[in-house]
Amino acid sequence: MKERLFEPGERVLKGFISKGVDQAIIIPTHVERLMVRFSNNRTTVVQNWSLMAIDALAVFGKKKVITRLEDLSEDGIRRGLERAERSAPMISDSETITDVEGTKFPERRSAQKIEPERISDCINNCIGAAMKEGGERSAGIFNAEVRKTAIITSHGGEGYDERTAYELNVRSFAGEGSGQGLTCASDMRKLDAEGAGRRAGRIAAISRNSVKWNEGSYDVILGPIIFANLIERVGEASSAFSVEAGVSFLAGKLGEKVASEILTVEDDGSDPEGINSRTFDDEELPVRKTIIIKE
Repeated sequence: MKERLFEPGERVLKGFISKGVDQAIIIPTHVERLMVRFSNNRTTVVQNWSLMAIDALAVFGKKKVITRLEDLSEDGIRRGLERAERSAPMISDSETITDVEGTKFPERRSAQKIEPERISDCINNCIGAAMKEGGERSAGIFNAEVRKTAIITSHGGEGYDERTAYELNVRSFAGEGSGQGLTCASDMRKLDAEGAGRRAGRIAAISRNSVKWNEGSYDVILGPIIFANLIERVGEASSAFSVEAGVSFLAGKLGEKVASEILTVEDDGSDPEGINSRTFDDEELPVRKTIIIKE
């Protein structure tokens, strides 16, 4: 697969160089994904994807163009390069242009594969655990992904990285009540399918007995899944792309108080067990732990 990523990546890089770019970063990616949906305690949908695309940063003088190519045929690449070249004059000059390095990253490969039989067992164990806790019926989704990413730069830098990710999200129902459970990991052996099912079934059984409450101000305890949704928005807003694109609510707030003193948020892209971790980032830098919000 490495060669299948580097070959079109090299063609895109050479195409940009022929158009006179000062520097470029090319990131070819191949994603293999399996999605399994289940409802009423039975599997209902199974879908497979195999997707390849190239993301690229090209610098024309003080203009930074970010583009994505999904048609990697000869004509598709030609059209993608021409589209990027035409876009450059319309873009405002960038205040900062960082020189691309020529870093050679160590390869990371994964021996794990998507195994449908193990996924089926995982889902069945989850449903069974939910029923033992009082859940009458369960529905949800299992996503399995193998992501292979390369990086090639105009200054001779290159790298190759393979990662796996698994996620099981289940909702269990009991009467009018419902509960949710979730487990995710970069190694399928570390998924806690039964634990996710137990949590969903237990909350569903408890929520059978709902009560009415009045409008007002309340202290609220957020479960991990809900809090994760909030923190995900913080992570997205902290990316350089979101800031430069003008869609980040954290833009211009460096050094300012944005949350409680008890909150510290770190992004650790170097964690070998972290979902979406990688050896290198999109700017050809080694990934590391980055503090987004400190106290």
